[in-house]
Amino acid sequence: MRVSTRGDYASRALLCLALHREEAPTSVREIAERTALPQPYLEQILLALKGAGLVRSKRGVGGGYVLDRDPADIKLSEIVRAVDGPTARTAPHGRRPRRCEARRSPRRLWARPRP
Repeated sequence: MRVSTRGDYASRALLCLALHREEAPTSVREIAERTALPQPYLEQILLALKGAGLVRSKRGVGGGYVLDRDPADIKLSEIVRAVDGPTARTAPHGRRPRRCEARRSPRRLWARPRP
């Protein structure tokens, strides 16, 4: 599975929240400092994660982000889907997709015996 930059950053941010979940909500600035990620980009990613129900936010003094679920219940595929959207499924490596009838030579199709 290939993970985009957004997926990588999102997983780092969630890992940071998981490691510090016993503390008060973590601000975007703190997450950015702990993970060495750019704060403006991280804000966009956290909003996507919030929309997917992976994190929740608290506004005001002492506010920030916390995980909305137990870390053990969060899958990498959920994180990637939250920030990148659904991914296209491809054939496994080494397998070629089967050719469809429409792509074969018309002569072959017309030359087939009829029942």
